[in-house]
Amino acid sequence: MSEVHLSEKQIERFYAKFTKGESTKCWHWQGAKNRRGNGIVSLAGKQVPAHKIAWQLIPNDHGKKRPKIPTDKHLSKVCGSADCVNPSHHEIGRPDPAKTARKVVKSKDRPAKPYPEFPLTSHACGQWCKRIKGRLFYFGSWKTGTYQDALKRYESEIHDIQAGRDRNGRIMREIDDPLPLHDLVNQCLTEKLDDVERGELTRRSLHDYTATGKRLVQVFGRARDVTTIQPTDWSSYRKRFPKTWGPTTINNEIRRTKVLVNWGVENELLRPMRYGTGFKPVRKSVKKKAANMHREQHGAKSFTASEIHRLIDGATVAMRAQILLGSNCGFGNTDLSTLPKSAINGEWARYPRSKTGNSRAAWLWPETVEAVQLAIDKRPELREQDDPTLDGLVFLTRYRHPYTRVTDKGKVIDSLSLTFGKRLDACDLKQDGRNFYSLRRTFQTVADELEMGITTKFIMGHASDDMSATYRQSVSDDNVRTVCQHVRSWYLKGRAK
Repeated sequence: MSEVHLSEKQIERFYAKFTKGESTKCWHWQGAKNRRGNGIVSLAGKQVPAHKIAWQLIPNDHGKKRPKIPTDKHLSKVCGSADCVNPSHHEIGRPDPAKTARKVVKSKDRPAKPYPEFPLTSHACGQWCKRIKGRLFYFGSWKTGTYQDALKRYESEIHDIQAGRDRNGRIMREIDDPLPLHDLVNQCLTEKLDDVERGELTRRSLHDYTATGKRLVQVFGRARDVTTIQPTDWSSYRKRFPKTWGPTTINNEIRRTKVLVNWGVENELLRPMRYGTGFKPVRKSVKKKAANMHREQHGAKSFTASEIHRLIDGATVAMRAQILLGSNCGFGNTDLSTLPKSAINGEWARYPRSKTGNSRAAWLWPETVEAVQLAIDKRPELREQDDPTLDGLVFLTRYRHPYTRVTDKGKVIDSLSLTFGKRLDACDLKQDGRNFYSLRRTFQTVADELEMGITTKFIMGHASDDMSATYRQSVSDDNVRTVCQHVRSWYLKGRAK
């Protein structure tokens, strides 16, 4: 094997795909794998075995670089674990079995079966093996391990293998074999669930992916072979989207659909999918035009100062504080549902936005400080059977739940939207497109009058990909106070005389 040249970024990504431990233990590859379970890395359009890259990068126990792998030699595993990349569990010097198969097979150094009923056979590559459903499976080395270890592994894996699953629980198939749609969706969603448990994906996003998967199965059929879906099918599928969906909803659905299908491509279950021109996202110009037309037909999605006063007057203690925080700080539904008491410190709220993780701060109006403190005092007390971590939240429903949450079954419950919707009805302010998030739009609209965009973005926790945001380390409290006071002055003008 010729030496592979990697950049520093590629090397950093490579080391992130496994945990380097003791040299006597396997280092299991957590990245992409081929259908045999061996780790692979894509470089310049080619798939390179991960264990060969590890052999090149990681020195031996004496700190010296390992020898190059001759072109006529084979780097084989001695541990029996297909996804192991520990160089100490590999050896070279033996001829490549693919090039000298006949000579190796005739070798007389292999051990015989320990007893006649032993289900495994010693292979010339140095491992115990068994052919199952026409495929050869390996269960451990007869050079460095014992036949009892191989038998134990065989007994633990044989049921999955006979059921058509590999050691990772995935369906074993060739890349051109039929792939039922429900198998693809279930395998992808299983990995998404793992992402949720690792904190890399929210339960809300998992619920959205699940809904997209159910919609695909409902339209195409659960047994539909994914490899037979053509561009015309994708175009017909897009035409079945509900007419009530706006451009943003359509684009999100298309994006999630492609994520589910492309997951199969990345995991070598499918060849690259062609979606055609009929399954493209809505263009930005079309989205902007649709938003402008909606604004002309239904009016702006923001509130006037007098309307906010009408919403506050007669509202419950919790709703009053929530409306003021939305108007004062631009907090959204999830922000308020996860707002901890520790974020409120006197006349300041310092709390990273849950959606982006960006740090932010807001100067609280005197009306907001008073309302938030009263909401904390009047909040329902937790019972013994309740989750004690909820005690740190500012807002809880009367049933002692966060206002926005996702159940274990993936159902999204947004009590804040429901209660605010009732408040809109009570004030006769119900309008298409208006919801609690409109308070955030209102804050942005009024704050932009000062032309202090950087400070406004900081208060709202907006994500920014420009380089200046990378270098900017903080925004002064004076600027934050100026913006919040300007919005308060606008708010006070709407008070009925």
